Formats: sequence, structure tokens, C-alpha cells
Amino acid sequence: MPIKPEFVSVLSPLSEEHQPLVKYPRRTTEFEIQAWLFVKLLEVGFDVRGEAAINLPAGERCFFDLLVFEEEQLKCIIEIKTMRAKGKSGEHEKRQRQHYRRFGVPVFYVYGMIGALEVRDELLRTRARDLTLKSHGKVLYTPVYPDDGELVEAWRQRDKDH
Repeated sequence: MPIKPEFVSVLSPLSEEHQPLVKYPRRTTEFEIQAWLFVKLLEVGFDVRGEAAINLPAGERCFFDLLVFEEEQLKCIIEIKTMRAKGKSGEHEKRQRQHYRRFGVPVFYVYGMIGALEVRDELLRTRARDLTLKSHGKVLYTPVYPDDGELVEAWRQRDKDH
């Protein structure tokens, strides 16, 4: 099926002069972690939205990596980082943490692919606990933890090899 121009625009290259500037990424990027976690949360039934922006009362815009909703109510914020920040970046993260805590929901800072896997499993545990409480102690839901160990190990090996 040909590409429909109303949905995709393809540009022909003018030259290759900038191609040598693009080096193969040597580490997993924030986008890759965010995309993986987004898909994994959808696969286990979470209502998750990515790259959401809101306007704050002071006129600032706030951007979230991932937001998890339940019945259109915000349940948690997920911020993706490839590693713990230090120095100037660490100060930005400290301000961001204080800002995010004002939304009244848990905020998960995810560091790398292992962190993404842990957050997915924690959200499954929390959902199971919440459903058990709603049913007055009767266990109605047993979380299923997909085995992504091999995939995460492959990511770790890929980063190590580069």
C-alpha cells in the first residue's frame, strides 16, 4: 500500500554532508525507556498517556513523560531518566521533584530499564492491593508479571557492548 500524503510526508535528501555527524547511540535513551514502559503498561491494562503537557496557573507549562490514569483521574506521574543526575542537572531534578509533588499523586522517578521494569511491577501490585481493598478483602485480582528479564538483559548487554 502506498504512503498516503495526508498522513506522511517524505523528504528526498539534498546531500550527505551531515550524515557523518550522526553517531550510533552508545546508551539506552530516555525515549527508548519511556516507549518501552508506555507499551508495557498498556499491555497490562493501564490507561497511560505520554508526553502530556499542562498549563500551570502562573503561566508556565509543565511536561510529563508518562501519566497513569484510572477513570480519567490522575493516579501517578512517571519521570524517565537514564541515570541519576549530578551537579547542575541534579539541581533541575530537585526542583522538578518539588514541583511534581504538588499534584497529589505518587511520582515515580525511573532510572534506566531496570527501573522501568520495577515501576511496572509496582503498579501491578498497587492495582491488586487497591482492588482487594475495594472488595473488602476478597482477592479479585492477581497481578500477572510478564517475564521481561531476557529483554531487559538484552538491553543491558547492548549498552555494555557499546
